[in-house]
Amino acid sequence: KYFDIIDIPSIASTEKVLPKLYEEIDALFRQIDQNNDGYIVKAELTKCIKALGLQVTLEEVDDLLREIDLNKDSRISLLEFRQVMEKELKRDMMQMDDVIWSLREAFRRADVKHLGRLTYRQFEVAMKEIGIQLTPIQLKTLTAGVDRDQNGLIDIDEFVEYLSQNINSQSGFVDSAFTSIKRPQSLSLADLFNIFSQMPPSYTQSLIREVHLRRENLPSLSIQPQRDSKGLFFVDLRKNFDRGTFNLERIPANITLEITLEQAHGVPSPEMKNNMKNIRFIEREVKICLYDSINGKFIGNSVSVKAASQLDNQDKWAFRPNGNAIENQIILKLANFNPTKETGLSLYMELAATVQTSSQTIEISCAWTSLLITELTRSRRQSLKLQGGGPTKIRIIEYGQSNSKVSGWHFLTKPFKNSQVAPELKIDIADLRATSGEMRNDLERLPSRVLLNKSALGLLATFREYLGSKLSNEEQSLTEIENDFIAHTMQNCLDCPDLTTRLSDFWNLIQSSYLKGRPVRFHVNCLIDILQELSILLNSADFEFSKQDPTKKAFGSELPIKRQRLINWIFEEILNRHGIVVDKLPKEFKLGKEELANFK
Repeated sequence: KYFDIIDIPSIASTEKVLPKLYEEIDALFRQIDQNNDGYIVKAELTKCIKALGLQVTLEEVDDLLREIDLNKDSRISLLEFRQVMEKELKRDMMQMDDVIWSLREAFRRADVKHLGRLTYRQFEVAMKEIGIQLTPIQLKTLTAGVDRDQNGLIDIDEFVEYLSQNINSQSGFVDSAFTSIKRPQSLSLADLFNIFSQMPPSYTQSLIREVHLRRENLPSLSIQPQRDSKGLFFVDLRKNFDRGTFNLERIPANITLEITLEQAHGVPSPEMKNNMKNIRFIEREVKICLYDSINGKFIGNSVSVKAASQLDNQDKWAFRPNGNAIENQIILKLANFNPTKETGLSLYMELAATVQTSSQTIEISCAWTSLLITELTRSRRQSLKLQGGGPTKIRIIEYGQSNSKVSGWHFLTKPFKNSQVAPELKIDIADLRATSGEMRNDLERLPSRVLLNKSALGLLATFREYLGSKLSNEEQSLTEIENDFIAHTMQNCLDCPDLTTRLSDFWNLIQSSYLKGRPVRFHVNCLIDILQELSILLNSADFEFSKQDPTKKAFGSELPIKRQRLINWIFEEILNRHGIVVDKLPKEFKLGKEELANFK
């Protein structure tokens, strides 16, 4: 009876086209089918949905079961599961919004003559740049379908239209090409199930990491000039001339705040037992971005603050792991903030952990909180309630979810501590509008709306002076500024999590010594010199920086140390060239002779 219902030929043909997808579906089915009887029942399906981080009611589970259970026997077979999951996953894979953004950006960079069209060779290069490797047959099939007039050129709008119209194409080549475009770096369904089934129910995938994967709300947006409504001028990089030199116009703000992350407690943590299969927490941080609750989207750039927790008290996060006095401080600048029109604008803070599996890493949101900008305007301390899920699907964190491991003598004291600790993030807010001197000068050189780590203030202010100097050149076009080599290097430095903090600290070091008392133009030239050196680093194979995923962290046994060594070598070269004397860098980050020779 079942085989009379299912279209076996269509399943078989699709399986030939998407073998990896079916491997993932089969692996997920085996994980959900806990008693290994070849069927999924309601209880198993409910557990699966919750493990994947979805919130549904029992009625919705019943509806889903009826939809998947094609032969109505109150259970789901592998073939039924395959058919529905293939349909849903393919639809998800073909969601075009994030793909289109990446494609348009790749097209724009490949279109060096600004013709709005690409040759087949340029198109292939553009695809490789965003991590898409198409076979010669896939490339030929796609270009033949898009280039209808056969003039050898591909228009981006025609290509996007072609993709949209052919999502459900029956062509095996087109189907597999689409899959390659959408899934260059995805985590398998089985991996997701394995991870989240061992986590507290409030955990979900990091929302800010997801927007970063779409190349939205990147940290580097903190330096991106703003165009006017017609796209003709940069409204926040106005120029004034004074005796032949440039002066970047200062931009005051009606909100300029210093926000210090003090402590988080009651953060849900998984029970660290031996049954956690191939899962390890390797980093904690708070990701911060403005959020518009009215429109349900993140606004502007994001920043992050490193965190640490103790092995015997993992529900408590501290925010100065390196002992730096300002590493737990961020600055928020908002010019022309209108509390009447921007009632839904808030500061979103996501407590995120990077989890490593046997093969990949994933960034998980352990908890989050937010505070309306209208409530941020007074200097005061705040205790913000932590929640699970996200702003559109909130999950309540229950007391006692923090199952942190207890060892040693702490085991004796733990029962006497208050186990009902409220999940909270404590912050301190200071108004900077009354500040003066160099700090006020740096703040006014920043864009009209920006979030930044306090340690990066001097670096970003100097870079803004660099952009101002480019704009002071009457012959410099807007396109040339946007494609500026130094500007792109700076963007990559800010987005690379293993480089941005190191660069800020290094700049503060030389600014407080070598550059102290020197004119602004000298500061700008020194920054240009540093960025020219770092561009070599970012493009080296050893550093493994990903332009299609610039916020990707370096993890593993060797890459993090290798990156630190290469960064230190670049900084030492710069110090030696300028004759700047500082304390020795850590020996463990020195390059060996062979390693240095290979890199040079």
